[in-house]
Amino acid sequence: GRFLAFFSLASNLISSDNNYSGDIFVRDRQIGTTTRVSVKTGGIPADKESQHPSVTPDGRFVVFDSAATNIVTGDTNGAQDVFVRDTLSVKTERVSLTNAGEQSPQHVIPDANADCGGANVAAGSKTLWAGKVALSRNGATVAYFGYPSNVIAGEQIADYINDLSTGVVCSVKGFYAISLSADGLHIAYEKYASPSPIEVRDLANGVTAVVSVRTDGSAANGNHRYPTLSADARFVAFESNSTEIVPGVSGGIFVRNLMAANTLVVPGTEGG
Repeated sequence: GRFLAFFSLASNLISSDNNYSGDIFVRDRQIGTTTRVSVKTGGIPADKESQHPSVTPDGRFVVFDSAATNIVTGDTNGAQDVFVRDTLSVKTERVSLTNAGEQSPQHVIPDANADCGGANVAAGSKTLWAGKVALSRNGATVAYFGYPSNVIAGEQIADYINDLSTGVVCSVKGFYAISLSADGLHIAYEKYASPSPIEVRDLANGVTAVVSVRTDGSAANGNHRYPTLSADARFVAFESNSTEIVPGVSGGIFVRNLMAANTLVVPGTEGG
């Protein structure tokens, strides 16, 4: 694609990079420019490291997480948050907030409702770590992973989906690896369970499908990881060590066609 978002510790990619922290940059491969986007509205650079970027195909929106305290006013939780940079309006917004628009005391766990078919999560949950963010092509939906440390009734490891047009945050019982469809209405994730199936959630209709299955739809053994959802949510690719998804194949990278309801192994990945 034309635009590439990436993390770097380099201090010479742009002029006057003197914040001594890892930053997020966007490279426009067509016109040959590199822009730092882990900045406050107004262009002040983040005062701490930023990571895990994702950019929309048109280069307008970039999502990333950061431990910085100065990207938005009032960031006093002393922990990692998730931000979206609009390179057209040159504004940066924190999106890892509660449904009431408040920051969480620790890291990125907000209060979340069950609109996604996931768990109810109380406001103020603490997290140990956050990472892996995903962004829909139109920049309207952000998904990110949170890891609570003080698990109490109603709280759990989960993936959180923020509809930026409505401000509604919801959750699915997912784990680190997540992927969104182009319109942000479907999310693929590794379910937090043992073994760990890959699921796709239709956020509009509230329907969840297990996709790490045999062609006939029956459950397959093994662990399944790293889902990638196609733009139209028709195909899901994932890694698995299963010996049952495709007859005669022991592990590899598989692709599930949700419309045709069949699963194939990617040639050359068998036994991987």
